[in-house]
Amino acid sequence: MKQILSIDVPTLRPRNPVAALARMRRAGPHGPNRGAQRQQAQRELQRSLQREVGGVHSHRPSPMKP
Repeated sequence: MKQILSIDVPTLRPRNPVAALARMRRAGPHGPNRGAQRQQAQRELQRSLQREVGGVHSHRPSPMKP
């Protein structure tokens, strides 16, 4: 008859449940990065120019009239 050897290893459990969540989180920056900030500033500038001038589109030529 074979005997199965089993060992119970106690694991460390944090006493504070918030500490367990904090240990699982990944670190990183809070908020948008510089590229997103530049893009947002560009969009705001386009919106303000569109409101003041009445629609300025620098990326598209005006349509030709027949």
